Amino acid sequence: QANALAMGRRLVDALTPAVERADFVAELRGRGLMQAMEFVHPGSIEPDAARATAVLEGCRERGLLVGKGGLYGNVIRVTPMLNVTAAEIDEGADALVGALAAADA
Repeated sequence: QANALAMGRRLVDALTPAVERADFVAELRGRGLMQAMEFVHPGSIEPDAARATAVLEGCRERGLLVGKGGLYGNVIRVTPMLNVTAAEIDEGADALVGALAAADA
């Protein structure tokens, strides 16, 4: 449980700067290692399922498997294993940040 809390904080800390730069991410939310990002059209609250799909595919291309959900299909879920290491969190966060940047291009 301690590892999950510590690695969850590490994950949020790694993702927060990229999420704050991305005007198409409405929110990063979750608890511990279970985190989610909600995608919207910039400047609105309208769900952007296409952008969520682009980020999901960008993650897959970088070797990171994430889930997609939400009522409108505009939420990406990240749920690493509970015994994840700091190096694995960093690698996964780098992949997700790269996918966010690619989806913004």
